[in-house]
Amino acid sequence: HQADINLTAQEALLEQALEYKYSISGVNLDEEAANLLRYQQAYTASAQVVSAADQMFQTLLNAIRR
Repeated sequence: HQADINLTAQEALLEQALEYKYSISGVNLDEEAANLLRYQQAYTASAQVVSAADQMFQTLLNAIRR
């Protein structure tokens, strides 16, 4: 029973130490991964906007040439 109590206490200390480490270093890997996904989605959305604008421009140019 005492070993379980010691294990729980050590796990809590480890968690606190990791949180302190992340607060000092300023890097949280989960947060960084979430940011990368958000940036990737923004990049994809921007590429779609550029593609749609290009299609509209090409359509206008073709309409004027005729």
